[in-house]
Amino acid sequence: MGFALFIIYELFFLFFQTGTIYGGDGGDLVTAALTGGFAHAPGYPLYSLLGYLFTKIPYSTPAWRVSFLSSLPAAATLTLVYLFIQRTTSSRFAGIISSITLGLTYVFWLYSVVPEVFVLAICFTMAIFYTLYVWSQTGSKQLFFLAVFLFSLSLTHHHIILFMVPAYAFLVFKNRKQLPKKNARSYALFGAMISIGFLPYLWLPISSYMVAAHTWGDPDTFVKFMKIVTRAYYGTFIAAQDYNQSLADRLQQIPILARFYIEDFSLPAVLTALVGMFSLYKTSRNLFFYIFIAFVCTGPLFFVYASYNHTTPYQEAVAERFLLPSYLMIALFFGFGIAYIDKALRRLLTTVRPAVTSILLIGFLLIPAYLGLHNYYKISVLKNDSTAENFAYDILSSSTKGSPAIFLLQNDNSIFNTQYVHNWKRNEYQNAIPLNPAELSNGFSRKMISKYYPNIVLPSDPKYHPVADFIRKNYDSYEIYTDLPDEYKYLEGINKGIWVPYGLIYRYYKNEDLPLPQDLVAKNMDLWEGYSNPLQGSLSKYKSLQLEHVLEFYQYGQLRSAVFALEAGLNENALEHIRMYEKLEPGDSMVIGRMTSASTYISLDRCGDAEKIIRDLDSYKATVYYELMYNFATRCEKDEKSANVWKKKLLDFERNKQQELQEL
Repeated sequence: MGFALFIIYELFFLFFQTGTIYGGDGGDLVTAALTGGFAHAPGYPLYSLLGYLFTKIPYSTPAWRVSFLSSLPAAATLTLVYLFIQRTTSSRFAGIISSITLGLTYVFWLYSVVPEVFVLAICFTMAIFYTLYVWSQTGSKQLFFLAVFLFSLSLTHHHIILFMVPAYAFLVFKNRKQLPKKNARSYALFGAMISIGFLPYLWLPISSYMVAAHTWGDPDTFVKFMKIVTRAYYGTFIAAQDYNQSLADRLQQIPILARFYIEDFSLPAVLTALVGMFSLYKTSRNLFFYIFIAFVCTGPLFFVYASYNHTTPYQEAVAERFLLPSYLMIALFFGFGIAYIDKALRRLLTTVRPAVTSILLIGFLLIPAYLGLHNYYKISVLKNDSTAENFAYDILSSSTKGSPAIFLLQNDNSIFNTQYVHNWKRNEYQNAIPLNPAELSNGFSRKMISKYYPNIVLPSDPKYHPVADFIRKNYDSYEIYTDLPDEYKYLEGINKGIWVPYGLIYRYYKNEDLPLPQDLVAKNMDLWEGYSNPLQGSLSKYKSLQLEHVLEFYQYGQLRSAVFALEAGLNENALEHIRMYEKLEPGDSMVIGRMTSASTYISLDRCGDAEKIIRDLDSYKATVYYELMYNFATRCEKDEKSANVWKKKLLDFERNKQQELQEL
């Protein structure tokens, strides 16, 4: 039964498996696999190695081939959920419904069909979880050592498995009498399982030694190797260095997490899972605590630890992937809830025909049926969607045709997507070179750049910041572009130049080389006319979070172009960019975007259009808001008294900010 279910689940996910990179880390992961390298810290050596092997499949795109590392583990995970529920409850029905329900939740379904690391991670989680449970019931020494091997192997893939340690440790402690005897043979076997499991870590130095075209770091020493493996460059004991760290922010994760659970599983499924928790606590305390500890550690505890932001689509996209381990535990409790209700109904309805009980239980089928219908259009639109790759094409095509160009890109979606396109279609984009400036600053990728781009001059002057020195030395030979210029514009060595809006990105010019403003405005118009429409793909039907973040690049790019045209005195060009921005359907959360639109309309004396936007704006405590209202009162309302009020608010706001900075 288990093998048959695995085949059915795999065929299901294979049908929806995407041939594109989707967004986020996908471009980085597939590029690492395609080039025989490894991805960003912690390197994901097991995934990168397996991905490299899967890219040899002579069919479809590299992204589709690497997506097998999502669909195959997804099918295996659901099969293990079924086997666990069936073994612990003797109910095949509960096992099938709980596994199908998990598979049709939006986050699980999504990450089962796109190239990402998270479903393989929870496949390890469930495999170890199930193996240790069977060991606790049978005392099989082979199963215990298998769990040790799987745990060490899982560490070469993703560190999130560490949050399962309290649950694994609880079960081992409760069944410590069944542990292998403490002798030389057991110690040797224990060490061998760990050592064999850690072997994929060798992929990092091997691919670095071979100088793969895509590696994140250069682990040529043990210290550098450990910095990559432990994510030291991000901050080993935090999810990211710029995430919320206050206690209030951390505790706010709990209600957000509850919202995710109810939205993705449905309220009836969550309530049934609560019934399952209650019934399991009454009947099998050890098994209850085994699952409950795993749920708390991978759900509430992890999210309090990570303290994600949830204010933009991209921040939500970063957070949603980490829901999966706790989803796994909810699915198990859900299965126990179904089994408990099944038994309760059979006891209560002993005098009624079994068919009546069966009909009542079939009602549970409505939950996965609802999830399948609810999420089908969200997932199916991604199968052949090229939004992320078109975004990369648009960035790389922003350079002058035939001229060598370097793109210093920092945002995940811009750098990873362009690296994938550049390496997949190197002949077509050999002159458009995407590089991560963080790697230049850290001294990474020097061997890779020297091997594949020998004409690029590497930074070497300690007097300058590495990025500034890099731009100085390559400016005469390459066009230089970036997506985040604010971090560079004051760096010594390049501060006598300027970053100008250039379609989706920015281009660096020395002051003496700067074209006339009207020429740059005309170039921006040409670029935008040649770009793809991000709303032509899946975003026209459903705005998935990673792709909505891609859409924001187009929205803000149009706004930048509008402001630049306005500053150049080319009002009609500015108005055209605003029109194109509004066609991109900016959401209500883009407050700065709407204020920029209103400000542009005020400058063009289109006060009616400005007033429509301002009327819907909530009071936004920022300098730009007060400045907007001051300009509107002055230019449109011609109300000096009102203008003075807004001017005073603006000055008070700036004075308070300055005082806060001085106190700091």
